[in-house]
Amino acid sequence: FPAKAAAAPRPPLLSSPRMSRSVLQPSQQKLAEKLTILNDRGVGMLTRLYNIKKACGDPKAKPSYLVDKNLESAVKFIVRKFPAVETRNNNLAQLQKEKSEILKNLALYYFTFVDVMEFKDHVCELLNTIDVCQVFFDITVNFDLTKNYLDLIITYTTLMILLSRIEERKAIIGLYNYAHEMTHGASDREYPRLGQMIVDYENPLKKMMEEFV
Repeated sequence: FPAKAAAAPRPPLLSSPRMSRSVLQPSQQKLAEKLTILNDRGVGMLTRLYNIKKACGDPKAKPSYLVDKNLESAVKFIVRKFPAVETRNNNLAQLQKEKSEILKNLALYYFTFVDVMEFKDHVCELLNTIDVCQVFFDITVNFDLTKNYLDLIITYTTLMILLSRIEERKAIIGLYNYAHEMTHGASDREYPRLGQMIVDYENPLKKMMEEFV
């Protein structure tokens, strides 16, 4: 049946898809509003991720830890071990005195990647909800809803491909988490999932083809 956009007060971003098919009704899930929210957020995420890629491509704008010859062996070690966390190694000795500055200067980069992960979670959750509701999109019947759905798929795909093309992503995430581990005695709480996402999306098209089956 054609899905109908429902006018409703703004809900929490997404509701859980873990319900039986008989419980979930498209009109109750506020799909149109959630698609709009996620599309808006996706455009913002693309801008932030593009800015990181652009900065990393410019030697003058790239985080200094990625170009400092004294830290080169430490960075290579972190990338080679990624996403495993290993703090007791001679290769990392040079990073000890830099840990506070690393936390401060790489936080914007690191938490942009975290936001990408959370955006991915919300998109997958919404797509699962649409699947469970057995929503049928017909652009001749409901143009806006169908367009927003297709826009979200394009934005999500573009975002994950762009993420995979930031060559320094493992170095940035690994360096930040190393500094967090050395400062607080534990990895950042988002690091295990974030590190796994980076590994899973080494080949984003292959991964998304598996997701969309």
